[in-house]
Amino acid sequence: MANTFIPKRSTVVGKVPLPADLQIGELAINLADRKIYTKDANSAVVQLNDAAGVGSFNSRTGAVTLTSSDVTTALGYTPLNKAGDTASGQISATTFRAAVGVPTNGNQSTTGFAFGADGDSGLFSAADGDTRIYNNAGLKAQFASTNRFYSGSWGDWNNVTMVVQADGQDNVGISFHCPQRSTAAIFKMYGPTNAFECRNAGDTAFVNIQAANFVVSSDYRLKEKVQPMAGGLDRIKALRPCTFTWKESGEAAEGFIAHELQEVAPMAVFGQKDAAMDDGSPLYQGVDLSKLVPILTAAIQELSANLSAAEARIAALESTRG
Repeated sequence: MANTFIPKRSTVVGKVPLPADLQIGELAINLADRKIYTKDANSAVVQLNDAAGVGSFNSRTGAVTLTSSDVTTALGYTPLNKAGDTASGQISATTFRAAVGVPTNGNQSTTGFAFGADGDSGLFSAADGDTRIYNNAGLKAQFASTNRFYSGSWGDWNNVTMVVQADGQDNVGISFHCPQRSTAAIFKMYGPTNAFECRNAGDTAFVNIQAANFVVSSDYRLKEKVQPMAGGLDRIKALRPCTFTWKESGEAAEGFIAHELQEVAPMAVFGQKDAAMDDGSPLYQGVDLSKLVPILTAAIQELSANLSAAEARIAALESTRG
């Protein structure tokens, strides 16, 4: 058998229950006025359906179905309840709100989410396609439409301390900058050469790297077919060391021409002579002079052996004369 809920009721027009008539939370219905009453925690009798708009149920009989207009009337606004619904303005909470407009510390038209009551701290989508993160002190980071992440303010190096970038040439990297100085460094994996590069801020030249040690794997367990090196002296004699001046800086230097060195020590050179990118820009060669150490060592050993043989011959000649 179904349970039946029967509240206290009255058919007298204008009849309102007294506090003594109800328990806290108990309901009473005036059928003549179509009003519902209860007693709250303060022992006061309150009418439940006297809020603006909710009284529209009073004129209904039988089963009552809520409509979207009932919800809108009761809330005072139209809620978003399906895909495609749009709204403007602002929904506020203690620590989160959607925002439209410009953060007071910003300088471009933005929309987004503010995480604090001040309206400045938050995540905003700018008119130029960038997504920016602010706090009270200003812009702190931005995801640029150019596939870069900046830790700092606008511009490549205007108070920027770090940039993470990826471009259409398969170049990905991290750039670092000290705002108190005029130089910057870009560390990137360069797709065309599959090499990790350290470049200047304009990405036009290499810059120096300083470290206590550079360690290269050389464990015997990684190697096979190990053989003594021969012909080191002849290869060293074929090298053409030279002096030169760097075009960009004008700095004087000493070294080798990459493609000439490649003919003698191909493992010490990266890239090919006169190589170019798809757009025609130069794809420069590079060298690793540490690869010359084994050749130099072999050459010195050959010289040592030649010297020892010469000394033995001299000693033999001297002994025959004596």
